[in-house]
Amino acid sequence: MANVRRTVASLVAVAQGKVTLRDIKFMLEIPSHRSWCPQIKTLPAHGLYLCEVEYTKEDLDTFRSFPVD
Repeated sequence: MANVRRTVASLVAVAQGKVTLRDIKFMLEIPSHRSWCPQIKTLPAHGLYLCEVEYTKEDLDTFRSFPVD
C-alpha cells in the first residue's frame, strides 16, 4: 500500500508545483530510494484507498499527447 500513498503524494506534489512531470518520469524509470524527490512525502495510511479508475477515450488521447518537459 505504500506505493499507492507515494503515487498519490506524487500527484499532489505535481499539482502544488513542488515537482515536475519530468521528476515523476525519472522516479518511475529509475525506481529506487535515491531517485525519489525529497519534496515528496509519503501520505499517511489512514483513509486512503483507490476504488476505481475510469478513463474516456478522449482522456486517454489527451494523456498520450501531454508533453513531459
